[in-house]
Amino acid sequence: MKKILFLLLTAVMLLTLSPFASAEFTLPKGMKTIEDEAFMNTSAGNILTIPDGTESIGARAFAGTGLQVVVLPDTLRSIGQGAFDAGTVFDVFPKTYAKSWAVENGFDFSEICLKASPEEQHIYKNGTGVVKAINSYADQMTFQWEKSSDVENWTVIPDETGPILRIPYDEKTKEMVVRCRARFKDRELDYCDLAFVYFHGEKTTFKENDCGTISADSVYLVWNSMGKKVTYTLYKRLSGSGTGQNGWEKIADVKNETAYRVYGLTGNTSYDFKVTAAITEGVAEPFTADGEEITLKTGTKPSYFRMECSANGTALNVDWEKLERAVYDVMAVKDNGEQTCLAQNSTGDHLSYYVLEKETNYTVRVIAKIPDDSQSGGYLTVAERSAAVKTGSSDPVIENFQAIAVNDTVRLSWKPLRDTEYSLYMRGDNENEMPITTLKEAYCDIGGMDRECNYTFRVQASSGGWESKSAETTVRSQKKNDVEYRALLVAEGNHKGDQHLNSVYNDIELVAETLASANTPSGSKYSYLRRTDLSKELLLFSIREAFQNADDNDVSLFYISTHGDISLSGKYAGQLALADKQGNEETIRLEELAAALSNVKGKVIVWLDSCGSGAAVYKEGVPQNGEPGFNPDPVDTAAFNAAAVEAFAAYDSAADADRVLAEDFAVGDTAAFDTGEFCVDGKFCVLTASAYQHSSAGNTYGIFTGFLCDGIKTENGYMRADANHDGKLTQHELFMYIKYREEHPVKGQDAQVYPLNSDYVLFVN
Repeated sequence: MKKILFLLLTAVMLLTLSPFASAEFTLPKGMKTIEDEAFMNTSAGNILTIPDGTESIGARAFAGTGLQVVVLPDTLRSIGQGAFDAGTVFDVFPKTYAKSWAVENGFDFSEICLKASPEEQHIYKNGTGVVKAINSYADQMTFQWEKSSDVENWTVIPDETGPILRIPYDEKTKEMVVRCRARFKDRELDYCDLAFVYFHGEKTTFKENDCGTISADSVYLVWNSMGKKVTYTLYKRLSGSGTGQNGWEKIADVKNETAYRVYGLTGNTSYDFKVTAAITEGVAEPFTADGEEITLKTGTKPSYFRMECSANGTALNVDWEKLERAVYDVMAVKDNGEQTCLAQNSTGDHLSYYVLEKETNYTVRVIAKIPDDSQSGGYLTVAERSAAVKTGSSDPVIENFQAIAVNDTVRLSWKPLRDTEYSLYMRGDNENEMPITTLKEAYCDIGGMDRECNYTFRVQASSGGWESKSAETTVRSQKKNDVEYRALLVAEGNHKGDQHLNSVYNDIELVAETLASANTPSGSKYSYLRRTDLSKELLLFSIREAFQNADDNDVSLFYISTHGDISLSGKYAGQLALADKQGNEETIRLEELAAALSNVKGKVIVWLDSCGSGAAVYKEGVPQNGEPGFNPDPVDTAAFNAAAVEAFAAYDSAADADRVLAEDFAVGDTAAFDTGEFCVDGKFCVLTASAYQHSSAGNTYGIFTGFLCDGIKTENGYMRADANHDGKLTQHELFMYIKYREEHPVKGQDAQVYPLNSDYVLFVN
């Protein structure tokens, strides 16, 4: 105890007597506890390091000190209320109490950890590779690089003490792994992520253990990667038919893949194979790497693939496993031998057929074919599967047709029939029936309904010349609520070629599911319209359709998932890519979208899941989240909300940026960051998936959309993003949840928010 008191007294004397208004300072080692108000109102300078071994910091310990940056050790177990001034930025180690505390209390922080970039490096003959140890404090660290061939035994790389490791080509080495360790002040950091380095000479190499025979007419080839954006060319020849460069026949060109199935071979026969690589990037001059040869012998059994077949009344559903390069013929054969061709040269993996005879036995055959490279336009049969099925006594019908009225919208849904198109009709009280739309989805959202009226809806399915019986349902629209919540959810996925986005359709379904289960502040639910693949004209029309009945008390939410432009600046930055159902592509500028939404009465919430969407809240020279200098303290919050907006805030009718309630934010009042008490009470609340000119990413769902919806989900009685567990999820809390997800798989995406620190309540328990 006496030692601790002595150390505290020494520290206080140093803090109060030393003139270090702009200096860094480290407290003496040996203090496990910093008592309540220990350094309150002392002249603590700019940067303070709290030493390893410190376990607790008392309430208001550093209140009023004016500290800008504080380094917190990983030994901390508790930090008292108001221990630091609002606006202090913390350096924390990952997976520590200090980091969790900073997140929970809404403080800005930087993680002190190393990351290897790139994670994979390909080095070609006469070339050099570069691996970097990434950290924002690199200029304050010392580094030690190590290498290994087995990820178990490591040796130090001599004379490499900086954050950049340069690796020259080594013809004796095929691959190795490197890692880096660094020392930050008195703390030795954990090793950075492993970086895998591959050396390539002038040959490609087959992975013999992975190559093998599939069937009598096919083999599977696997080879080592030569890096990204490489074109591989495969060759074959009969074993013994040539030597050297003689007898080779080209099979195919393969881009960026390192595996291929070769069909159309002769059974029980030996073949030689080789693969070459055309390398155009990462080298001084493009060159072709020749390949080593491998010999494989085909088997004696034909190719196999899985197949399932079932009947739904007179409808037939067939599913099968796809083989590489294959197309499929599907046949239905009755017991008397009569044959019906259901599909020819199909590239899919399933088929539904609706006009078979009732109560009839069929043998269904699926025939897999691949292009015959020796005959233009011809095919080779590589496999065939068959299954027996019996049709039912009736045609399939549409089941579970239901309608739900929410506010002035109606949500229709029914059990889908595969590979059909639906026609939808509507009639109101004492009105004639009218067609609404044709669609392929088994749902439809309809907006702008008259209040307290009965509507009857009818749906009918069709496929080819077959039409189902109609299904009907009736619903009564709701009366007007004091506050109504509406949403328009848009997915633009019908882009051409490699730009096509299937995941965006999952995105709007995930958001729709989230809105249907979440509670609005009024206790009601969101009504929503889902729209896909809209032209610019239809997008603007859909905005009018969705929000036409909104008044000044209502809340309107606009969500879109699509591509965004990260290459342009100015008013074109972040513009959204649109692609209608016919594949026609165009764009809409963010300011055009903002102008359209500004005409909607009441509050407007905007969620943008697209690359470069941070341009909606960006002005040159004002830092965004993820950029050096970004800090949501009272001064920067006002500066950001006043200046860092180009699209949406320009239409913010309340001109709210000058009304930031800075006087409500007391020194040391960390609760303000817990609840987002800085409220800019204008028209728009905006969340974007990425920063200005930054990419966003997705797989099954968009990364941003997945985290956003995850934060709204309820767990243990509270929404996950509700940081202070008050039952209210604010704009600020949801943004912080998205921003600080530890398992975030994408580096540099950096979600953005406008306005900063808004306590606008989005949802309640």
